Amino acid sequence: MKSLVSVVLPVRNSDLTIEKTLESIKNQTYTNIELIVVDDLSEDSTLSKVEGATKKVLFDVVILRNAHNEGVAKSRNKALSVAKGKYIAFIDGDDIWLPNKIEKQVSEMESKQLDISFTNYMTMNEKYCVNSKRVLPAR
Repeated sequence: MKSLVSVVLPVRNSDLTIEKTLESIKNQTYTNIELIVVDDLSEDSTLSKVEGATKKVLFDVVILRNAHNEGVAKSRNKALSVAKGKYIAFIDGDDIWLPNKIEKQVSEMESKQLDISFTNYMTMNEKYCVNSKRVLPAR
């Protein structure tokens, strides 16, 4: 069986971007994942969008809500305290993953027996047009 990946998603007032973020998680080719969302006291429709978008997914979803605004680091730590996965993948409420991101990363980590990894990334504007790419040297 494939290793479980815990996807950690801290959110705060991300209602303009959260649906695309959740769609990119849902569309992963690697399917043995759990999603842990920590709402950091959003004041917009972020939480309701998360609840609506995660009702019909094929993986476990845990939604936690901070009683006070704690910030991204404490929100991630809260998610880590309930994570069950062998691997942890961090994503923010305005990020979008390519569909095979987790599959490629887990495959590389397991084939090379790595404990940690990171990937290239692109920055986009609010219309999802790529502004720049950061390509890291292969190792």
